[in-house]
Amino acid sequence: MGGLLPIFVSVADSNRRKRRGIKPQRRNKTARIVLTAACILGAVVSFFFVLEGHKYVIGEGWAPIHVNVEIDRKYARNVTLFLPQQREMHIPLQTAEFQADGETSEKIIMHKRLTTHGFYRGVSIRIPEAEASQTLAAIDNISIFIGNKLFYFSSSDIQEWLKRGGDNENGHVVLPVPGLRYTPSLVIKNWTNYYGDFNLALMGIFDFLFHPARYALTYFFIICMLYIYKNYVSSVYRSLRGKNWIQPALFVVVILTGFALRINGFLRTSGWLDELYSSVVSSPRLPFLQTFSDPGNPPLYYMLLRLAFTLFGWSEPVGKMVSVVLGTLTIVSVYVMTLRSGSKKAALLAALFMALSMYAVGFSQEMRSNIMRMFLVPLCAAVFLDLQKRASPENMVLYCLSCICLANTHYFGVIFIMANFIYYFCCFFASKKRDRKNAALFVCANVIAALSFLPFFIITALRGALADTEFNSSIKPPGIPEFTLMFVVIVFFIAGILLWKRKTPQTLTGEKASRFIMYLFSVSALVFLISQVFSVYRPIFKPDYFLSIVYPPGIALSALFVLAVSKIKYVHAKYLAGFCAFLFCVSYYQGVRGGADNGAFKECTAYIARDSSAHPGLKSATFDGKAHGNYSGYPEYYGYGALPVYSAEGGFDVLYLPHIPFGIHEYIKYNDMARYGIDYANLLKIHVNDDTVVYKKYLR
Repeated sequence: MGGLLPIFVSVADSNRRKRRGIKPQRRNKTARIVLTAACILGAVVSFFFVLEGHKYVIGEGWAPIHVNVEIDRKYARNVTLFLPQQREMHIPLQTAEFQADGETSEKIIMHKRLTTHGFYRGVSIRIPEAEASQTLAAIDNISIFIGNKLFYFSSSDIQEWLKRGGDNENGHVVLPVPGLRYTPSLVIKNWTNYYGDFNLALMGIFDFLFHPARYALTYFFIICMLYIYKNYVSSVYRSLRGKNWIQPALFVVVILTGFALRINGFLRTSGWLDELYSSVVSSPRLPFLQTFSDPGNPPLYYMLLRLAFTLFGWSEPVGKMVSVVLGTLTIVSVYVMTLRSGSKKAALLAALFMALSMYAVGFSQEMRSNIMRMFLVPLCAAVFLDLQKRASPENMVLYCLSCICLANTHYFGVIFIMANFIYYFCCFFASKKRDRKNAALFVCANVIAALSFLPFFIITALRGALADTEFNSSIKPPGIPEFTLMFVVIVFFIAGILLWKRKTPQTLTGEKASRFIMYLFSVSALVFLISQVFSVYRPIFKPDYFLSIVYPPGIALSALFVLAVSKIKYVHAKYLAGFCAFLFCVSYYQGVRGGADNGAFKECTAYIARDSSAHPGLKSATFDGKAHGNYSGYPEYYGYGALPVYSAEGGFDVLYLPHIPFGIHEYIKYNDMARYGIDYANLLKIHVNDDTVVYKKYLR
């Protein structure tokens, strides 16, 4: 940097001469070019240097790898893993079978989980050269799970490896396993467990933005370059300031950013229990009335899924893409709702918070109705506020339609509509001017929305949910903590009303924004109180149900809070409050896709299908999953055929015990075997991930 300092001083002097109207010397132009090139080069090199050093901590960049080798016990110790360009070159595998006392099996499973401390450039099998042919002949199959993808190699596939030849290394043959790529890369070659260029680019960009201390040198070079061209930057800023197209352009950038975060890795996690259930209920192969069969969820979301499956095919990518699209549209709906505060800046900031929210991103990547509620609540709130302001027939129809959609998405949507109803009439009776005609139309709109909910309520919800005490029995009735929280909410609710009457919020935000804040605060409090009151009779309150309703209003309130504190004279308090609000929206709650330990049915089904088809001479079967909940149709959903159901008289040779979404614990599988009189001896365990295995039992 010592050599660049004179050049930098020369350029600074040139800027001063320009301001004074003195023509700069020619050598200063050269200095500017040299310094610009140095800043660009320094920023790029320092950025990639830091990114390389922190690539293991900036997020999900690589997939875990599980290697399973089914082999004759005699040759099991001959097989080790060889990892090119890794510190641990030779890795032994470990026995993974379930073995009863005193019994041994002819075949065993050798398993190894490769630690996810970085990227692997391929995986190879290392065997003694003297026994290469015998060892490969003893291998029945090799199954490698990279993330949620299966790479299966049958005995005939493995024999081809030896024909192609391998490398010799200290009396051993090293045979590369072909085709191991989770995601192809345009930039990086031969990374086996790499999640892709797009994922790495997103991680790098957001790590740069949210961890400036790591990239201090990069920021220094960028600031230097901005200083060199500060006159040009200032002129560009002045020319763009106040342009009508700037805010729409920024809004489009926010939407695209939110979409990029949601589509990145949306298929990285396989469907878990609720997602699989959604796929079957929405299957176009079943009667339409099947969409009414879920006691806990009204049919609208399932109808939307069914439409998508009908148009684009019954598959997991189609179903999850519906959530990605809804999650992106939620950014728009939050923007539309926050515009009712009268502040375009607040609306844009709320849209940005929603785009970056990990809670919203998480639920935008799973096939459940949570994200649809988050999309509909802001729309319903926006139309409600329009209706309150001007009770036109158009607004009445729009509010009625939004209520119908929300009520038929989830029963917490009904609670939100009830909260709107209470708030409307509280404002109605508090107002000196009472338009009874508009109030009657509002009541009619709510009655129509309630009538639209009745078919589902009568057909399914009343009998299958409210009257069935076993349904959602894990939800507990409110206790002392819940009643204490209700008291706190009521106190804050009353305090908010008193502050609003004293016009305290109006002084910071203005009259229109203060009314908007009062509405969001009141409705959120009412949703909590109503749900807790209902839970006294029939427990219905779950945090994710509640958060999916009040989170969009919370985002809008946070944006308005940031703008309000920006008017405070104390600079440090202003930035601290804004930073806290930003952190609240971005990382308050991780909307993790549900059930990390029970979302591997796709991988299990893929293994069973590939392994059974690789042994056409053996008659394969599996257990009936109806004992733990009906999962029929799930193999077909992933494009695999279902195996016959096991029976003692069937004459089966191989039995597979898959990971059952509704019965995930190992002891349940053991109980199933005991029910059919099958012992536990020689039970092979194929590791799919850290939590899930497939059991394989040779019956003969």
